Amino acid sequence: MRSLSAALLISFLLVGCSKNSTEPKVDEPMLTPIEDLGFSHDVEADDGDWDGLEKVHAKFTAQWYVDPNDPEWGWNVERPGYVLREREVFLDGACFLKLRRDGGEWLINIYGPEFNFEGDWPPGDYFLYVNKHVTDGEPWYDISWNANYKGEAAYSSAQWILGEDFQFDGEEDLSSFTLSNDLVKLEVKPIPSFSKAPYVHPRIIKDFVGWVSDRGVIIQSVDLLNAQSSNRYFGEIETRQEGNTLWVSCDKDGERISYSLQADLGDGKFVLNVIDGSSGTYVGKHALLVQFGEETISDEKRIVLNYLGEGS
Repeated sequence: MRSLSAALLISFLLVGCSKNSTEPKVDEPMLTPIEDLGFSHDVEADDGDWDGLEKVHAKFTAQWYVDPNDPEWGWNVERPGYVLREREVFLDGACFLKLRRDGGEWLINIYGPEFNFEGDWPPGDYFLYVNKHVTDGEPWYDISWNANYKGEAAYSSAQWILGEDFQFDGEEDLSSFTLSNDLVKLEVKPIPSFSKAPYVHPRIIKDFVGWVSDRGVIIQSVDLLNAQSSNRYFGEIETRQEGNTLWVSCDKDGERISYSLQADLGDGKFVLNVIDGSSGTYVGKHALLVQFGEETISDEKRIVLNYLGEGS
């Protein structure tokens, strides 16, 4: 097992957490309290370079075993009489990601949408600390979080290491990736944008415009992340710069739809200029008001894009 202290060379300031002094009864893998590693590091003293916070879609599912007679200890192996606990967080919501790179290694901090950035207490939401390390040319990964053994967001910094045997599947630029083992799975996807990649697919905007022959708008809300990867909205996205204006387009089967961002109104609301060349020789021009939001679909929070109206 690799040295976990080496995994924390650029850790956050880690506050102590209370637990009883009972030692593990058997020699087996358990969830390691970071405080027991004897290492702490004040983030303010870290002079490394960090990327700014950006919103992402993240879904994190953690499972661990506890002895009902000694619930302060968490374990990553099953034993007779142990209870499996599970917590699913960031339920497809908009979280915040901060990234630091160091050669082939990286560190990611992921904060839940309600995390308290203003003070040390209460945390308000979950916080994940995710590392990629390279030892003798081989990559390996670990994840820790700020939950207690009940799975509650109880601390303002990451406290418990959930393992270091994760498999990575995704893009090297970390725009989209999954880390998983038998008990834990972290999925991260970018939230599409009107001004930077990945772009909201223009064919989604076409559905908000509708067809000339239709009376009114039929589709007024889209499950954005699922729509982006669907067959309905398949087609290569093109961009072109005209002065200070970026146009995002899709030309498929002779139907071309383009949009540009006219205004960011705040609160997830945007005004789009849209050119619709999908109805023969007719070219429609529209000014759409849309808004990003969250809705619960099939018991999960989803990122949605809503049509709010059209200007004259």
